This record gives sequence, C-alpha cells and structure tokens, in this order.
Amino acid sequence: MLKKFKLFVHIVLFSVYPALFLIVNNIVELRIQDIFSPAALLILISTLIFICIKIFIKDISKTAIFTTTISIFIFNANFFYKALNNFLGVNKLISALIFFTVIIVVLYLLHSKIKETEKITNILNFTSISLIIICLLGLPKEIFTDSINKFKTTHKKNISFNKNYPNILYIILDGYSSNNTLTKYYGFDNSEFTSWLEEKGFYVAKNSTANYPITHMSITSSLNMNYIHDKCNEDNCAYQLSKLRKTSSVPAFLKKMGYEFIHYDGSGWFSDFQEQANKKSSIRENQFNIQYFLYDNSILAFISNKSKERVIEFLWESRRNWQEKTFESIIKTCENPKISNKFIYAHFDLPHPPYLYDKYGKKITRDRTPLMEWDQKQLYLDYIIYTNNKIKEVIGEILAKSPDNNIIILQSDHGSHHYIVKHMIESGFFKNQNSVLDSNELKKDLCKSEIDYLSPKEEMIKPIFGILNAFYIPEKNRISYNFYETITPVNSFRVIFNDLFQADYPLLEDKNYFTYYGCGFIQTDVTEKLK
Repeated sequence: MLKKFKLFVHIVLFSVYPALFLIVNNIVELRIQDIFSPAALLILISTLIFICIKIFIKDISKTAIFTTTISIFIFNANFFYKALNNFLGVNKLISALIFFTVIIVVLYLLHSKIKETEKITNILNFTSISLIIICLLGLPKEIFTDSINKFKTTHKKNISFNKNYPNILYIILDGYSSNNTLTKYYGFDNSEFTSWLEEKGFYVAKNSTANYPITHMSITSSLNMNYIHDKCNEDNCAYQLSKLRKTSSVPAFLKKMGYEFIHYDGSGWFSDFQEQANKKSSIRENQFNIQYFLYDNSILAFISNKSKERVIEFLWESRRNWQEKTFESIIKTCENPKISNKFIYAHFDLPHPPYLYDKYGKKITRDRTPLMEWDQKQLYLDYIIYTNNKIKEVIGEILAKSPDNNIIILQSDHGSHHYIVKHMIESGFFKNQNSVLDSNELKKDLCKSEIDYLSPKEEMIKPIFGILNAFYIPEKNRISYNFYETITPVNSFRVIFNDLFQADYPLLEDKNYFTYYGCGFIQTDVTEKLK
C-alpha cells in the first residue's frame, strides 16, 4: 500500500505547487484557504492525464512519471516561455520547439531507456516535497502568530449608543486627483463637479492631500486614524499592513457603537479588511482570483492570444458588472429611512486604470497592465468625467430620498500616478510587462526601478498626493464639524467621531510620506515639499 502511495505523491504535489506558490507570494491579496478550489482543479486535470496515459502504458510507475512530466509542462508552459523570452529573447516559435523537443526526449528516455523507475520516483517525490517546504517557508512568520502590534486609538469619554445615529457612507474613488492637480498637470478644470458637491451640502477640502501615495498604505492609515511608520519593515511590510486592516480602528469603533459594517471591495486588495464586515461583496469573488493567474502560466495562454483576450475582456466585464450592482445596492441601503446605523465602505477603482469607459459611458478595452495605463492622460480625464457623472447620479439619488439619514465621505486614496509611471516607461522598466495579468508580479519589482525615493522630484509627488476629499453631514447633525482645507485622511474620522459621538480623539499633524509599491519600508517625509 505504501509503495503505491509513493507513486502518486509527486503527481499531487507538483499539481498543487503552482497554486501554493501563487498563494504564498500573494498572501496579502489571497488567503490560505483560497488554495482548495484551484488545487482540486489541478489535481483533477492530472488525474485525467494519468487515466489517458494508463490506457497506453500499463506500468503504473511509468504512468505516474509521465503524468508529472506532462502536467508540469501544461501548468507552466507560458511561465517557462516568459522566462525564456525575458532572459534570452526567445520567441514563441523557438520556445515551442524547445518545449516539444524536451518533452519528446524525456518521454522517450523514460519509456525506452530507463527500466528501473523507483529511483526516478524517489527523486521526483523528494523534489516535490522540497519545493512545497521551501514555498511554505516563504510565508510571513506572523501568519502563525498574532504578533503584529495593533493601534490603540483610545478616547476618554464613555459614549452611549443612539439608534438615531446616521449611516456613514465612506466612498473611496481610487486615484482621483485634486482640482489643483487636474488644473496644473492636466490642464483640466474640474470645478463644475466640486461646485455641484458644494451645492448639495458637501464640504470640499480644496487642499487635501493623501498621507501615503499608494492604496494599501493609504487605506490602512485612514481606517486606523493613524500613521504607520513603525508598522512596516522590509521583510513583510505588506503582510504587516494586512494584519492592521483586519483590526482597523474605524469599523471596530463603529461596531461598538451599534453600527453594522457593510463592505464593498472593488479594488481586489482587501479580503483581509472584510473579516470585520457583517456583510461583504468583493470584486474578487468573480474576478481577480487565483484561477486567472494559473491560466496565465499555463499552456492555454501560451498557445492562444485569443483566449487571453477573452479572459481579459471577461475580467473587465466582471468589473463593470460589479460596479453597477454595487452602486445600486448602496442606493437601496442609504435611501431606506428604516435602515440606520450602517457603516458602508465602498472602494471603487474609479478613475484608476483600467479605463473601462470613455467619458460618454461607452465600454472600452485595453490589453495593458493597469499600472502602465497611467501614462494615458486623455483616457484618465475621460474616466474622471465618467466618474463624475456616475457619482452625481448615485449621490443625487441618495440625497433626494434621504438627505438626513447619511453622512457621506467622498475621498480618494491617492492622486494620479502619471509622472511616476511616465518616468518608469522612459527608463525601460516596463519593457517586458505588457499584459494585465502580469501586474501583480510587477508591483513587487517596483522598488528596483530608478525612482529616487529619498529625494523625489516635485512633478512626481505633487500629482500623486493631491486628492479629492469631501464630506456631507446631514443638517440635524451639522453642529460644529471642524473640517479644514488641508485635512488629510488620518484626521477624517477623528473629526467626525468627535462631533457626531462627542469623542475626544486629538487631531494629528497632517503629514505626507512618499513611498511606492514594493517599497513600503521606505517612507520619506515630503510634507514641506507639498506646500
């Protein structure tokens, strides 16, 4: 029995490895339990391969070895091709010839020349077990402990629950630049939109800036009402921030006040933040999950550009559908006067790339890494216009039906990345990155780009820090809200909690720290440069 078991160990482990590798290397975006579905699919494919080979080869040991050999090729063909192309400049035709030759030679040797297969089986088992162990060692040690220090945003007063508190709707418009940025760097006048907000009763903080210029740091900071300097080191910054989002101060405080937390994640970043939610909806449920990355490494992506185009279009159409359904859901929740004490967090990749619509709302599709799309100024402006119209529609409907039941925070996490991306394109950093499906790995290498993190240029930092930051307070609650023109996200909820609940959170000094993807452990204070 044990001998037969040994024959199948390498089949299972080599099948599971691609999924495990992606999970471990994307532990912030994915969860360990996300491995079960793709692993089952990969094992099923290997099982079918085994059954097909068994028809022609009766030796179970050889059949198992053949299965592993072919499975490795099928699951990783495009990964091997990208490696050959990046390092040797080999095109698809040459790569296909190399793959075909290697497979034929290996199968020939196994079938005709090698009679004793036990040693090969042992080698494959040892190799597969070693790969799995090495992969697991790549997990942050904190995943097995609870050693991340949580923020202690305490307040002195005892606050009583009041069922008449308004809903709090926190809308993140990812990558939405301030009017100052749009005017100076894009030549675009966005005052019509912000004037419309003011007419509706919003306070628009005209000189607001982000505390951090990238999403996962900015959102982690704002939801904890604090800076994150001492929470990040070079080894596992992203995972440390993920742990902080799991215990974010804002939803934790509001849940103590009797609020129900509803989470809409349109960025695909925050499966961790959802753990606090009573109700949740994520774009990752039908889109950015591990199956697509497995597809991009497989033989399917290698042999057919058309299939890749269809996958990308499916990604974008899923995103469009999710956005529309989420806007509808938010309106229904907010307009119902019987539903109160809801904290609604809704994160939209608007006007952040990928640009899914033109300014008229017509669908467009772009087969490029979303990060690279920042270099398209006109597409960004068109998406701003589309976003403005959509937000007017949603907020207009909410306020028309329930003006006194909802606090609304309309805020971007950061501004435009145009000049940073332009610099990286000109320096050749994106040379081998031309697919949306490459974007996740790409972000990990950005720290190696030629950006001067310690002394960044003005044209890089001013556009990326200037943000939209607007607040709507119902008249019945509009007592003495101390918003001000230069408020930053770390203080947004401090002001609201102090005035709505009579809490006594001290306001922090508004500061700005420059960093970028893959370099969260480098945080340069650029507050004075932004003035």
